[in-house]
Amino acid sequence: GRSERVGVLFLPVAVRLLHPADLDALLAELAGWDSAPTLIVIDTLAWCFTGGDENSTVDMNTFLAAIRRLQTATGATILIVHHTGHDKSRERGSSALTAAMDVVMAVRRKDKHLVVTCRKHRDGVPFKPLRFTFTTVGNSGVLDRLQAGSPNETDEKLTPTDQQVLDALRAGYDGSGLSATAWKKCSARSESTFFRARKKLLQLSLVRWDGKHYHPSAYDDSLPTAK
Repeated sequence: GRSERVGVLFLPVAVRLLHPADLDALLAELAGWDSAPTLIVIDTLAWCFTGGDENSTVDMNTFLAAIRRLQTATGATILIVHHTGHDKSRERGSSALTAAMDVVMAVRRKDKHLVVTCRKHRDGVPFKPLRFTFTTVGNSGVLDRLQAGSPNETDEKLTPTDQQVLDALRAGYDGSGLSATAWKKCSARSESTFFRARKKLLQLSLVRWDGKHYHPSAYDDSLPTAK
């Protein structure tokens, strides 16, 4: 119901960030503004990756160079919306993307809630999962955060097996990370049981993957264990 300007502008066409002419045109447009933007949202990476291969390290680095140029020119925070792969444990495409990010967050639906987890925080401790309710408003919606201690705030539970697989990673961790093979050996669990637990621990951001090795998250989890 608001008709005045609220400080949010939308560009309804994709900027092909692998094409220098498109990036030059965007930067020229932004240079004409009275004030620089504080947040630029790339929605989605695939939509702005026209002509490239997400799995190519060369193409991804070209995309990241464009992002850095955009960030340097404006001073804005750049938020890139991207999709996960088929198993939901990591983002799609080249691992060069995650390596270049300061923060990586995953958003997923859990029953009637949206859960935001931190998979990477370069300069800080990853935050614990945040849960939100979503209320439709017109063609959009509003997110309301569930407060700590509310009945649904900690609706995730680790099974005893999940906890044992997590404890095995922590016990065998030497600071450089464990491969899936080494972690599975430490857990002393069957292949199917181990991989089910690994998937859940990644989704809950209790474990992170750097593209080669697995690491326990920096924070101590507070999820209850199912009886």
